[in-house]
Amino acid sequence: MKYETVFNFGDKGWTEVSGFVHQVTIGQIRIEHTKSIGKAGSPFSNFQAKTAYKESYMCEETGIDCGTVYMLGENIFLTSDECTEANAERVSKFAKEKAAFDAENLDRLLMRQIELSAEIAVLKKTILEAT
Repeated sequence: MKYETVFNFGDKGWTEVSGFVHQVTIGQIRIEHTKSIGKAGSPFSNFQAKTAYKESYMCEETGIDCGTVYMLGENIFLTSDECTEANAERVSKFAKEKAAFDAENLDRLLMRQIELSAEIAVLKKTILEAT
C-alpha cells in the first residue's frame, strides 16, 4: 500500500508558537491508518469497527522522535497565511498579553529609575559633605 502525504521530507510548513508564525522543516512523517471491522458484541470502544486516516509530522526545528507532533490543519499549515488565519485569535491574545507585560515592565523600570535617581542624589550629597 502506498501513501501520498501532504508534506514530504524537507518540505517547509508553517506553525504558530507564542503568537508568532514560524517556518519549519519536515523531518518525520507519521501515518496512522486504521481499518478495523471490530469485534461484534464487544462493549469496549477499542473493539468497535473503525476507519481513520491521520497524518502527523515532526520538524527538525522542534525535534524528531521527541519533540512536537504537528497535525495538518491543526498546528501545521502549508502557507503562512493559512497559519496566521487559523491562529488569529491566539496571535491576538499573545499580542495583548505582550503589550500588557511591556507596559507593566515599563512602569517597573520607571519606578526603579526614580529610586536610583534618589539614591544617586543621596550619594552625591554624602560625597560633597565629605569633601
